[in-house]
Amino acid sequence: MVVAKEGRGILDPSFFILLHLVIISQVLLVL
Repeated sequence: MVVAKEGRGILDPSFFILLHLVIISQVLLVL
């Protein structure tokens, strides 16, 4: 959230959401 205050507040939230979705999907596939 600190990085969001540096000017990337518009891109970080969506980017983090995409990363979490990818990580979760990969973990589910591995399990």
